Amino acid sequence: MGKVYDTTNRPNPYHLISQTPRNYVPQNYWLKEIQDKVDADWDYRPNRALIEQETAIGTNKFVPLEVVLQTVKTDKGVPISDDWRRVVFRDVHYQCPLGLKFKFSFQYDIDEPEENKSVWLTTNRNTGDATASAIIARCNGTLGSEYLDAQGITRYHYEPAVQTKELAGVNIVYNQTAVSQSSDLTVIVQHNEFTRKYYVNQRFIVGYDQVYRIQAISKFASNRTFVDDDLGTIILYFEVVQKSEYDNFQTRIAYNQKESVVVEETGTETDYQIRLDEPSVIPETLSNEPLIFKPVVYASSGVSTDTPVVTTYQLMNASSPPQPVDDSVRDKYVKFEQLEGNSFSLQKLKFYPAGNLEVTCKAILEGVDVTYKFNISLRGL
Repeated sequence: MGKVYDTTNRPNPYHLISQTPRNYVPQNYWLKEIQDKVDADWDYRPNRALIEQETAIGTNKFVPLEVVLQTVKTDKGVPISDDWRRVVFRDVHYQCPLGLKFKFSFQYDIDEPEENKSVWLTTNRNTGDATASAIIARCNGTLGSEYLDAQGITRYHYEPAVQTKELAGVNIVYNQTAVSQSSDLTVIVQHNEFTRKYYVNQRFIVGYDQVYRIQAISKFASNRTFVDDDLGTIILYFEVVQKSEYDNFQTRIAYNQKESVVVEETGTETDYQIRLDEPSVIPETLSNEPLIFKPVVYASSGVSTDTPVVTTYQLMNASSPPQPVDDSVRDKYVKFEQLEGNSFSLQKLKFYPAGNLEVTCKAILEGVDVTYKFNISLRGL
């Protein structure tokens, strides 16, 4: 039996009245009552299902979990579609992170073959209710890309993705209209070690016979104010582009021009070669400040010479394989200036989203063309 207090001579007995602790803590008496009610009713819920939940974001490892699955409705009570579900957890204190994956089919049979199951992505969560739930969307396709494993071998990765024409259907606030980037296709993917490397202008095969290019990437909605990379999801905005003969529709890996600096040399069979004394390292992206390059012809003994070097440059388009644009177009994006001797400077005038700038330094020695060729991007902001 509880204690009995004499409040006869107490002007303000309010502090003696039973009160619950602050919300959202395990010691909250009211939440404990809610948990007891959920536990008592759980076995009688007709929409319980055994599904698979990712152990942590990015692991792609799944464990069984019993949940309640509900239809998602707008604020007007209209069901959205079968590709959206509200997943309710038994533990009222459970915090489901944005971007966490689940896996199940509409048959809700955990022993089904993997190819019959769909991956579902957590796109919304509600931490303000007494019970724990989240909104998940069915990934209706994958995005294929290449990566290098620890041994330097090229591998393929296929990321499950929520693909839609209308952002209002995949907005973080799923039942409200949103003003968004204009695009042919909007895609939501989990933020992980593969998707964080996606970049503007990267091409993907979407579906089985269409190619799209990334126009814009939204990766700034961090879950914590002061942790920039604490992202659960990334939103990609695509535009449809032409197919290329280099696109592989069997592996569903689209052709992408390499972003890294590539150096090619010719005339190495002679006793001379061209090197860059400046800069010490060729940057991947040209800045809007002039950058000086100093090509020098060296003999095999390591001694520099005064041999003249002629430098040419061309801006490539996004075709496959890339082709040079007209000089009049090129000069709108990059400024080339010949300096004293063989030195020259390059300066980016405008952002160029298509191909790279290709620079060729050439000298003629012993009747042989000796060249030093490199590429540099104008995509940096």
